[in-house]
Order: sequence, then structure tokens, then C-alpha cells
Amino acid sequence: MPQKVMNERLPAFLMTQRIIVGALLQGTLVFLAVAIYLRVKEPEVDFTLGLSPISVAAVVVAILVVLAQPLVARWLVARSRQQIADGTWNPPGGHSPADSYIDTGDTGRLMAVYQTKTIVSCAMLEGAAFFATIAVLMEGAIICLVVAVALMVAIAARFPFERQVSEWIEQQHRLIDDARGFTR
Repeated sequence: MPQKVMNERLPAFLMTQRIIVGALLQGTLVFLAVAIYLRVKEPEVDFTLGLSPISVAAVVVAILVVLAQPLVARWLVARSRQQIADGTWNPPGGHSPADSYIDTGDTGRLMAVYQTKTIVSCAMLEGAAFFATIAVLMEGAIICLVVAVALMVAIAARFPFERQVSEWIEQQHRLIDDARGFTR
């Protein structure tokens, strides 16, 4: 069943994931472009090193997000995986388990977990990127420009590829089977 579900649903799932990651990346990129344009069009306003309180706060938030994001993603996946193994998992967003996941078994549930993990991870990075971009807009902080670009690269690094997603789902299947005491 898992391979059949993967073959049938993975292409559409990947397209959805790519749209989500692309949209999150596009929003930060467009906002940064607008911030740079607004800074450059004012001749009396220069870019600075960015050691003001807002710039420092933006850098600190970015560091905290970069450190916290993988921990949050791991926690979310581990909790969801345990719930799937126990039979208590419910889809995010208040959907009932019968809403398209029931006929896909653990594979469909893991696809939903992957999607949630990706959205949460990218949203955390996006928020920090927006804060850094606000510092660029308000203060012309070059350090925040670098931080915003680095966070956008981190968002882009979450762009899903078929092999990566398939391997992740297979790994999660093995961990669920171990939690249930099964062997494949």
C-alpha cells in the first residue's frame, strides 16, 4: 500500500509543496526588493552597518529562529509519528481523519506531517526574514540585508525534491514500524 499511495499521490503532493515553499520565498524576496528600492531612491539615506537596537534585535531573532526551527520541526515530526503509531493522529487544521487520509494509510498521514513540518519551518524563517527586511527598510542595515538573504536561502533549501521526500517518508515508516514493534 505505501508504494502505491506514493506513486499515485506524490506528484501532486510535490507540486503543492513546491508552490507553498515558492510562495513563501517569493513574498520575502519581493518585500526585500521593495525595501532596497525605497532605501536607494532616497539620495540622502545611506546604508549602514546596522548596529542600532532594531538591527541587533533582527539579527538576534534570526539566530534564535535558525537554532529553534530544526528543533521545532523534529518535535513536530516525532510527536506526529508517535500519534500515527498509536492510532491517535489527527490531521492539522481541524480536519477529520476521514478527510482523504483514511484511504492512504500511514503514507498519506506522513505526507500531511511533511507538509506541516515544511510550512512551519519556512514560516519561522520567513518571519525572521521579514524582521531583517524591516531593519533594512528602516535603517539601511547591511548586516540585516545579509541576514535576510541568508534566511531566504534557508527557505529555498526546503524546496522539496521527489527523492528527498520519498526517502523521508520511508524513514518515517521504519520508525513507525519500530514503535509498533513491526518489522518490514
